[in-house]
Amino acid sequence: MTVQCLTDSLKDHICAFYKARTYPIKEIARTFNTSPRTINRVLIERGYVTSVARLKGDAYLVMRFLATKDITTVDALEKAFSPRAINPDDVQGYLNNCTSNELTTHYYRAVHAHTVRNIPNANPVHVPRKQTGDLFAPA
Repeated sequence: MTVQCLTDSLKDHICAFYKARTYPIKEIARTFNTSPRTINRVLIERGYVTSVARLKGDAYLVMRFLATKDITTVDALEKAFSPRAINPDDVQGYLNNCTSNELTTHYYRAVHAHTVRNIPNANPVHVPRKQTGDLFAPA
């Protein structure tokens, strides 16, 4: 929604007052003979603040998404996003549910990654090392 009752010059001055952080919105509104809500609309229009309705809408979408994942408490959220070690049973369960095409793709990716690691010129940042003496000295 564009604020029609103020010129672009006045909107620029309002934003300058707000950026200076010396006056609260109520004082800025009193200075420009308008309501605090109009000042807030100008600041939203110019991108200085985010509307509360938008924030509430985004929060609602996040909460709805978390509910679909059965995350309803802060503890459940921390547990869901905490780093964990890979459990071999999880890997085995995943592989058991893969189709033969998916298994073939995983196999070839693993073989290719292993092959590329063992070919010196396959990595563009590979630095040749001396074969004798100091193992960390460049050739």
